[in-house]
Amino acid sequence: MAYLDLVLLLIAVLIVLSMIYLATLGKRNGIIGGTLARKSVHISIGILVIFVPLLFTDRIYPVIIGVVAIAFTYFTSPASPKVSWRLSAFESGNDLGTVYYSISLTLLLFFFFDNGWIIQVAFLPLVFGDAFANIIGTRKGKTTWPNSQKTIEGSVAGGIASSLTVLVVLSFYMLAGYFPGTMSLILMISLGVALLMPIVEVLSPFGLDNLTIPMICLLFALMVNQQLSPSCEVLYCFS
Repeated sequence: MAYLDLVLLLIAVLIVLSMIYLATLGKRNGIIGGTLARKSVHISIGILVIFVPLLFTDRIYPVIIGVVAIAFTYFTSPASPKVSWRLSAFESGNDLGTVYYSISLTLLLFFFFDNGWIIQVAFLPLVFGDAFANIIGTRKGKTTWPNSQKTIEGSVAGGIASSLTVLVVLSFYMLAGYFPGTMSLILMISLGVALLMPIVEVLSPFGLDNLTIPMICLLFALMVNQQLSPSCEVLYCFS
């Protein structure tokens, strides 16, 4: 099984590097803008994360990918001490935003690998919700929240994207036997993230939403998990 994990690790790394290369190439050639380049990388990684708890047999392999991603995104970010290493795909947004994204993912994989649905509830609102909030807010947003540059249109798009993504993925997990709840509970969770993600995104300082959205959605998932396993302490039920 370790051999299969190594093959999956190699495939995952190749996919991520390919998406970063394509996003950088598209940005450099003017095919896509900076926001879309960065969010396309985020979304491609998020899609991979959906399958990580189902395919890998040990957390060490995806965590290795996460640790490497933290280092890679830092040294290729606008904050990199090596200017020549910086990638144009990461120019848009907060200097360390993609690094925070990698940190959130790595911590979730390390602590909750054996309870994969919790990873999805915590991380997918960042992957798809924040991405659509940013893209729609930038392109279609006209009405900003008080004392904020973020738009109501972007927040609505982010909430809807979060809800639909969690609904689809948790339904898949339930059918595959990886979610112990019911369809009504999935609907409740989907509604919960639809409300939480936009609120946290609007209130978070610029760039820190890559940390705060997974953290708040994680706490929500842990509270749900406590109802599924009443004997489980909210902050310590990692499996």
